[in-house]
Amino acid sequence: MIELAPEIATHLGDGLAAFDRIFALTGKVYRHVEGRQTLQVVIGNQTYFLKRHHGYGWKRIFRSLMAGRWPVLSARNEFNAIRRLDEVGIPSVEVVGFGELGRNPATRQSFLLMRELSECRDLEKICREWPEQSPSPKFRQQLTEAVATTTKLMHDAGVNHRDYYLCHLWLSLPTVRQDDLDLIRRPQVKPIINGVPQKEHEPIGVGIEGCHSSAPLRLQIIDLHRAMLRRRVPLFWLIKDLAGLLFSAWDFGLTKTDCIRFVRTYRGRPIREVLADERWLWRCVIWRALQLFRKTYQREPDLILQIPKIRRRSDPQQTTVRSDLHDVSTPTRRAA
Repeated sequence: MIELAPEIATHLGDGLAAFDRIFALTGKVYRHVEGRQTLQVVIGNQTYFLKRHHGYGWKRIFRSLMAGRWPVLSARNEFNAIRRLDEVGIPSVEVVGFGELGRNPATRQSFLLMRELSECRDLEKICREWPEQSPSPKFRQQLTEAVATTTKLMHDAGVNHRDYYLCHLWLSLPTVRQDDLDLIRRPQVKPIINGVPQKEHEPIGVGIEGCHSSAPLRLQIIDLHRAMLRRRVPLFWLIKDLAGLLFSAWDFGLTKTDCIRFVRTYRGRPIREVLADERWLWRCVIWRALQLFRKTYQREPDLILQIPKIRRRSDPQQTTVRSDLHDVSTPTRRAA
C-alpha cells in the first residue's frame, strides 16, 4: 500500500518504484534507533521529514513483549493517530506520503513523509529561558490555556501520546501577538539554567510577523509514532501523559498559578470542584512526574506541589480551606 500527494508523485512516481525511491532518499539524520530512522530530505526544492521503519526482527519483538511493552512495528500507527487528531480539529503535521510493504511484522517496511513545519517552534525552546526572563502575564495565561485545551481535545478523542513533553508541542508563531513575539525572541547564546550551560539554539521567530489581535494560540502535536487510539483513554495512560507534560515544564519557571489554570481549563470546571472530586488523580500525576524528575536530574524540583483536602461548598460539613488557591497545588514524595 502506498499513498502519495500529487506534489510527491510528480517527482517520485507511484507504486513500488516510488516506494523504493523514497527508501533510497538521503538527508540529515535526526534520529536513528533500531528499526527506525528519522531524517530531513529535500524533494523538488521543498523540505520534508521522512520516518522509515525497516523491520524490527522477531528478537526485538519478543524482547519488547517480555518487558510488557507493545512494539510499534509500522508507520501506520502514527498515520492513523494524525488522521484521528485531524478529524477532531487538532493540528498536527501534514502527511504527504505513506507506504507499507509486507505482512510479516518482523520484516515489514513502511514510511511516513511529512511536510516540514514552518513558522513554528517547540514549547521547550520557547520556555527554556522563562526562569530568567518571564513572558508577559497575558501570553503566559494564553499559552497555558492553549496547552490544556489541546491536551483535553487529544484525550477526549481517545488518543494518548505516550511521549507527551513540551518538545512535542509546537506553537504557530503567526498566532502570537507581535508584542509577545518580540519579547520571546532571543539571540543565539548559551543560556544558563540552574547553573548548567545549555546548548546553543537559533533565535526564535526571526523574519516572522506576529498577529495584532487576541486570537487563540495554535498548537500542533508531533511525534505520534507511539500513540495509542481507543474510544476512551485508560486512566493509566492519561496519568502518564499528564505527568510527562508536568515533568517537562517543571524546570522552566513553572508556577502554582500555571498548574491551577491548566487543571481548571483541562477539566472545564472550577478548581475547587476538580480538587474535591479528583484529588487522588492529581496526586498520582505529580507523584509520577516527581519520580521522573528525580531519576532524570538527580535532584528535587524547585517548585513543590501539594494537593489540599477540599470539600465542595455545598457540603454542610465543609472544613475551612485557605482561600488563596495560589498557595495550593500538588504532592511530594509521600504521594500515593
